Amino acid sequence: MAAPHRGSPLADSFVGFVGNSMTRLGRMPERGYSQLAKENPEAMTPESAIFYRGRFSAVRTLSPKDSALTALSELPIEVPYHCVIGQRYPGPKERGSDGVVPYWSSHLDGAESELIVRSGHEVFTKPEAVREIIRILRLEQSPSTGSTRRHSASHRSNTPPLGGGSAVYLCFGVITEKGVTTSSG
Repeated sequence: MAAPHRGSPLADSFVGFVGNSMTRLGRMPERGYSQLAKENPEAMTPESAIFYRGRFSAVRTLSPKDSALTALSELPIEVPYHCVIGQRYPGPKERGSDGVVPYWSSHLDGAESELIVRSGHEVFTKPEAVREIIRILRLEQSPSTGSTRRHSASHRSNTPPLGGGSAVYLCFGVITEKGVTTSSG
């Protein structure tokens, strides 16, 4: 939901600069990554070498310029997957955004389904998105969705996932009068 598979331009904006300055890896890992980049320039594109000279943070690695994020987004997905994408304003979905993540970053070719929800980045709080997650969970638990569906030509790979099934992991945040609680499963 609202996943930045290919990053967010916000990471390269002033807001991203501020967020980057407020978050930081510990000195040892940051030094280690910088040293690794410095000692292995042949393993990086020139753009990556420039990018990795700076600070490392969760915000910085969400930049669409991050070569590791780009490489990760190009890996095949070997289990059924679905997209739930927020779109803040009306208009063509291809030019849409939830205000943080643009459609082009959240969209994945080959998804079993894709739902566009009129929402900002908090799409997971919208009833329409919650209903979609429940629909997907029921679909994945249905006995009629046996191996034929899971290994159909619509997936990027013909390799069955470990155990021949699919795994679903969800994390929900619930805002109450007492604060935020989370649960996962």
